[in-house]
Amino acid sequence: MERTRWAASRVLWLVLSARAEDRSLFTTNPFGNRFLLGSALGALALCWGATQWQPAAELLGFVPLSGAQIQQRAAGDDGGRRAGGWAH
Repeated sequence: MERTRWAASRVLWLVLSARAEDRSLFTTNPFGNRFLLGSALGALALCWGATQWQPAAELLGFVPLSGAQIQQRAAGDDGGRRAGGWAH
């Protein structure tokens, strides 16, 4: 869960900082483009809901991974499966 929160905050930071090509996020008003902020937060909420809300996760076929599966994937070992795919 901690890793998910970190990734979500990083994506939100990148979305907000990509608004201006020549100015830093620190010099722009983060609430200046409410449509961008609303759509980014809405997408974040939808992703969270799809993975954490049990009926949506079942509908989409998401299953929890064990710690061993996560460590195996992080180490780059795909267990003989083709690259990029998770075992079901």
